[in-house]
Amino acid sequence: MDWYEFLQISLYSTFMFWIYQTFVLPYIFKNVKYYGRKNENENENENELLNSRIVSNLHAIICIFGNSISYIINPEFHKDYNLHYEGRGGYNIVSFMGCISFGYFTHDLIWNILYLRSNDKKGNKWIFIMHHLVSMISIVIVLLIKRYYLGLLICGMMEGSTPFINNIVFIRIYFTKKNVVNDKDIKKKRMKWKRILTYVNVIFLLIVWIYFSLYFGIYKFWIIIYYNYPKFYKVFSIFIL
Repeated sequence: MDWYEFLQISLYSTFMFWIYQTFVLPYIFKNVKYYGRKNENENENENELLNSRIVSNLHAIICIFGNSISYIINPEFHKDYNLHYEGRGGYNIVSFMGCISFGYFTHDLIWNILYLRSNDKKGNKWIFIMHHLVSMISIVIVLLIKRYYLGLLICGMMEGSTPFINNIVFIRIYFTKKNVVNDKDIKKKRMKWKRILTYVNVIFLLIVWIYFSLYFGIYKFWIIIYYNYPKFYKVFSIFIL
């Protein structure tokens, strides 16, 4: 993959995620989306965040699906520490997924900066900004030197926990809105379903997090330390982990 292809796919990805969050989701859910503007009430702020989390889920699903196919096509990614596989099917898909992720991170980075500035939000959002910047730099490094695709693949796989984290937020917001009723029995029933769905998502979150983040993360860490990777890549990958 050359730089023209990288920029072309990344820009297209950025544009599509922006269209989806800015126009498609507000149309589907009939909520008002003010991109980069100060919202006048709490509901509009909430819609901003909900739309962003839905797009985050979409990106995570794409990452898991694409990188899983890559791993199935070529399961010997552990040999990537000293072999140049550019041109093989699995590695081409990982490169493509890296471009998709770069586009998403670009879109979400811009959105976070605009949202922070326009709504005076601080704290956790800056963590997302730093996460996106580090991820974007790591993608560029891998695609620039055309090696160490294993790290790119595993970082994509670690997105597997994202949907469950977002789902817990969706459940909390949905049942909070739905529970504005006077009937105590209805409130009790809805709270019961809220707890059940939350527990189910927490269980799946732990399973997925242990598998993707601990297993793949520790495996990646071991590969980077054990084999003779360049020093800058070791330090950068430890920082990402």
